[in-house]
Amino acid sequence: MTRRWKLITASAVAGLLIVGVAAVVAPSSGNAVLLPQPITLTFAGELTGGEGLGNFTSPHPPIEGGVNRTYTVPRGQRLVIDSVYVEAEEFVVAPYSGRSGIQAGVVSGYDLGKNCAFPGWERDYGVTLTNPVSQPPEDNITQKQFYATIPGPIFVEGGRTVSGLALAPGGDDVVWMHVVAHGHLEVSLVNPSPPTCG
Repeated sequence: MTRRWKLITASAVAGLLIVGVAAVVAPSSGNAVLLPQPITLTFAGELTGGEGLGNFTSPHPPIEGGVNRTYTVPRGQRLVIDSVYVEAEEFVVAPYSGRSGIQAGVVSGYDLGKNCAFPGWERDYGVTLTNPVSQPPEDNITQKQFYATIPGPIFVEGGRTVSGLALAPGGDDVVWMHVVAHGHLEVSLVNPSPPTCG
């Protein structure tokens, strides 16, 4: 093997490790096996009402994955969420009132349309954010920061969507939400078929 060929081979292997794409390994049986592929999902937005993540109306870093804030697990695979990290920033400005409670996490479900009441089509994994770290008021603004974590594993079958969960009733101030889910994709040939509505 020439020195040039060795350098090219080493560069290609290093490139695969840096990019982090899923590697395909051929075991002795001859069947290829798809290794788990690490994935991080980020859902962010501003609570403009009692629930849901709306578009930011003030400056904020860009949202990973675009404005839809929804990820669909590919068919033939399943998503295993190992952990979820949630943070919220609440800005209480007079005459607005603070929220009585903030819950956040992730939610998964089949896209069956808004009028489908199929039982069990949606699964919520949320926690109540407690123990706010309050900062002293400045220019009549009180800023509160909340944190929470959700341990996994959380299994999401292929064909289901995943999005951020946010609930904050009882107030009308500004709340910025940031939900990060760390996990991996793995091959799954036993995913159930999506239910039909009607």
